[in-house]
Amino acid sequence: MNNFELKNWLPMEPSLGPPLPRFLKINWPPWIPWYKPGFTLKITNPPADSTHWTADFYSEEEGRFISSGTLALDETWECEYNPYEATDLRIRVLDTVHAITLLDAPNLGPIYSGKDYTFDCSTKILGGV
Repeated sequence: MNNFELKNWLPMEPSLGPPLPRFLKINWPPWIPWYKPGFTLKITNPPADSTHWTADFYSEEEGRFISSGTLALDETWECEYNPYEATDLRIRVLDTVHAITLLDAPNLGPIYSGKDYTFDCSTKILGGV
């Protein structure tokens, strides 16, 4: 900082962090410690012979489907995107050895930001914590 300008000492916008001078360049996501823009999702009681699972929903803000990719049965999807109360969450449980879908559960939701969800494959109920 070779230049001593008053604008560098003005506080940053609240969206960039605490009201500290700009020249410190201390930026971070919203400074609410509990804020989490995405959500987590895991499955329980998968069908016999299943090997993997996948989930996706359409994001209006992104203009595309947001997908978990293929996950192991004990793996949790930590989605970093805000679901904006999506009601089209689709979960598929797969047998990748025989390339078949053992369970397909469409139109689940609404999904809220900052929540942890568990989908019970035996009852086909999505529960949120």
